[in-house]
Amino acid sequence: APDFLGISIHSVEFSIAVKAAELAKESLPDVKIVAGGIHPTMFPGECLETGAFDYVLKGEGELSLPKLVEDPSAFPQEFWGETPDLDLVPFPDREIWPDFKERMNTEPIGLSTFRFPLPFVELINTRGCPFRCSFCCGPGEHQLYTRADDQGNRKAYIRGRSVASVISELEMLVNKYQIRSVMFHDDQFISSPKWVHEFIDALHKSGLVNYGLKWVTSSRADIICQNPDLIGKMVNAGLELLIVGFESFSPRILTWFKKGVTADQNHLAAEILRKHGVKVWANYILGVPTDTGWHREDDLMTVEGILRAGPVHYSPAFYTPVPGSELYSFYRDNNLIIGDEDSECLGNRGAVTPK
Repeated sequence: APDFLGISIHSVEFSIAVKAAELAKESLPDVKIVAGGIHPTMFPGECLETGAFDYVLKGEGELSLPKLVEDPSAFPQEFWGETPDLDLVPFPDREIWPDFKERMNTEPIGLSTFRFPLPFVELINTRGCPFRCSFCCGPGEHQLYTRADDQGNRKAYIRGRSVASVISELEMLVNKYQIRSVMFHDDQFISSPKWVHEFIDALHKSGLVNYGLKWVTSSRADIICQNPDLIGKMVNAGLELLIVGFESFSPRILTWFKKGVTADQNHLAAEILRKHGVKVWANYILGVPTDTGWHREDDLMTVEGILRAGPVHYSPAFYTPVPGSELYSFYRDNNLIIGDEDSECLGNRGAVTPK
């Protein structure tokens, strides 16, 4: 019988979240339901108009959600969460899940070409992505991760934890759960090469490298090209698999996406990773119409480039105009979106039906 229920919502989950809130109200008529996460931050009115939510907490909620619970009368229906100092946020309590041991000891991806040493956990060092690709809801993160300026205006605040904080959490996880591998879920792990150099040095100094800790993370191709020696240093510190957002090998699509990466850089990044023995998880997008329509050769160039890169996992997505992305307005205004314009369809990048 909770007093408050918090529901974090991605666009793909919107109607499911509304239904969950409605079911909760049926069972607990007095419960106060708070919507948070990327979708409510970008579309707070849509959430409140459903009548399923009592509050929308925009942005980050660690500091403000407890205060809301303590004194609901001090908050309007829609409000911004206080921006936390990431080094002061407590480490996640993984034992809140009754099956936490089973989770840590379950292969998370199931690739035949790569296995995570178990137990396995997931961490986030950096909140948000500094880039503004037009196909991505990443610009939405510039709304999600913010802080107020002197005039009260919200400004993007993409930032990460200190090296000491991340090392401390890893040491705790090794000592408490004997973890053997970790996935860093940062959008761009190498946002700051200086930070990564310091982090790797600290991994060695802490003994985690000698312990045999293996890790997986993600990066852009251009950053890989700019930091080939750093990639080698990451491998020597336990990096096993790198998720790379190639997106396309077509110059036309890369320009349309405002990716800031060339096809040649995509090829070179794959070569650098091959040289250092890094396994590659390749993300790429097919079926992209531009202002001149869909061109078959764009997809053929992408497939050819991905095959040449030789990843251990192919992760194609069929292009979806995601609400909150820059390109969404183009496809909506030009009546190019197929079928019902619902949040689930437009958030489901993996479904094989065209959008």
